[in-house]
Amino acid sequence: MRGQGASEYLILIAVALIVALIAIVLLGGFTNTGSSAMDNEAKSYWSITRPFGITQWVQVNDTLYMSVVNRGPDQLIVRSVKVGPVTANLGAGWNWKSGGEKNMSISGLTNCTRGLHDSFSYNVTFNYDTFELPGQSQTGTKPVSGSCAFP
Repeated sequence: MRGQGASEYLILIAVALIVALIAIVLLGGFTNTGSSAMDNEAKSYWSITRPFGITQWVQVNDTLYMSVVNRGPDQLIVRSVKVGPVTANLGAGWNWKSGGEKNMSISGLTNCTRGLHDSFSYNVTFNYDTFELPGQSQTGTKPVSGSCAFP
């Protein structure tokens, strides 16, 4: 009698675990967990970086759109921005006051394609000058990443 009770108990636990796993999968608990975690890390990182932070980003086709803020205490002059393999040279530079936010777009990246290339991840480097020190750079330790937006 004891053996039968123990085996019935184990069967009930196994059934409960199977039902729980099915519920998690149906609710999307295991889909893209790794990329979502990487995206959240990137958003947390770029939300506090200095002097430049990136508050939002999305890629459409071959263009990455970013909202960038100057969190430094001084006005900065951005000379170029490198996103992945693409460098956008800004000529004489963009003057950015402390606390100022600007939108920028970087084209020429790997094109988003449904099913084939529907997410992105790029390292970002800002090359800039301060009035006291020219030739500064900030390279993020976390890439900007996310799912592509399809029009």
